[in-house]
Amino acid sequence: MTDPYSEPNGVLRNSLGITDATELSEAEADIAAVELAILDAQPLPGSYDLAHLQAVPPADLRQRVPVGRGAANH
Repeated sequence: MTDPYSEPNGVLRNSLGITDATELSEAEADIAAVELAILDAQPLPGSYDLAHLQAVPPADLRQRVPVGRGAANH
């Protein structure tokens, strides 16, 4: 059975259109570093427990995590 979330080469389908595993890994690391720097400079209020994270609208998760799926979608 074919995985609908992966490219034929096994790379996770993503909104960046990247199909190379190394390139995707580097992009994920770059995005995470930028997002962490933003959060460090501008902390957001909240407990960040499961209930808090589940309350984040899926559209917000897609903005912040363009290469994955949010917990709200599972």
